[in-house]
Amino acid sequence: LDSIARLAVTHSREPDTTKPANTSKPAIPEDALLINEKTLYQLKLLDGENDNFLETVIQGFFLEAEQILEAMQAALLKREYSTFKELAHALKGSSGNVGAESLFRICSEILRLKHSDLQTSGDKLFIDAQDSFGATKIAITRYLEAPRHATGS
Repeated sequence: LDSIARLAVTHSREPDTTKPANTSKPAIPEDALLINEKTLYQLKLLDGENDNFLETVIQGFFLEAEQILEAMQAALLKREYSTFKELAHALKGSSGNVGAESLFRICSEILRLKHSDLQTSGDKLFIDAQDSFGATKIAITRYLEAPRHATGS
């Protein structure tokens, strides 16, 4: 993922984002920017000979994010705020690598907070992260299924 991030940055363009399609999750405002299609397109450009590179990277992100979110929940329940923040840092990095903008922002917010602040707002931020991941997963899946992702438009 570090190599992907480095390569994507060298090919970066102005961000183009997709809004969630009528999500019923109140934790994510309707106009929240879920994904950065330009980042996904840059990953697609890295496909080269491997036609399923983007899909492989995304499936890896989905699996990793689910595992990190489970670990974040466990850390939060145990009031292990340092661990919670370390996991948020890992999730922030992988979210940024695949253009999961909303999840990236939530993780950034978690990282800015002190442990005392996490005692009062950690639960809400975790729920926001879970909701954002669910909506992001839908948005990325739609992006991958759309014929337009082959051209980046």
